[in-house]
Amino acid sequence: MKKLPALLFAAALVLSALIAPCHAADYDIDLTQDELAFIKDHPVINLGVDPGFVPFEFIDDSGEYRGIAADYLSLIGQRTGLKFKVAEGLTWPEAYDKALSGELDALPAVGKTPEREAHFLFSKPYYFLKESSLQVTIIPIYREWTI
Repeated sequence: MKKLPALLFAAALVLSALIAPCHAADYDIDLTQDELAFIKDHPVINLGVDPGFVPFEFIDDSGEYRGIAADYLSLIGQRTGLKFKVAEGLTWPEAYDKALSGELDALPAVGKTPEREAHFLFSKPYYFLKESSLQVTIIPIYREWTI
């Protein structure tokens, strides 16, 4: 089967719904049978986050996951039924290493580089930093997941 990023479809659909006002209002997202099966088989996505990557993602003083990526994931969860669980107490290097080893499913906010593309699948970017070539993307997924 073709390898797909586990949440690329969800991110693309949700972002499309956000861009198209006629769909955003009622959350009318038509998922394929493969996408529905994926959600059924993977109802919880384990995340590795950078606890200090403000404003994209961070852990606040009360221990809550916050930021732009967290907001997007909340919308994706509302519209697809997916649940997202942040691995607690990890530094960014630890989260990245666990994603590389397959212990975590996704890194919600990470720059796309040729090295990272060798290990992860990326969604379309949701933010470009003007001062650098860093392209922050949502939901790079471990390559072993297939639909």
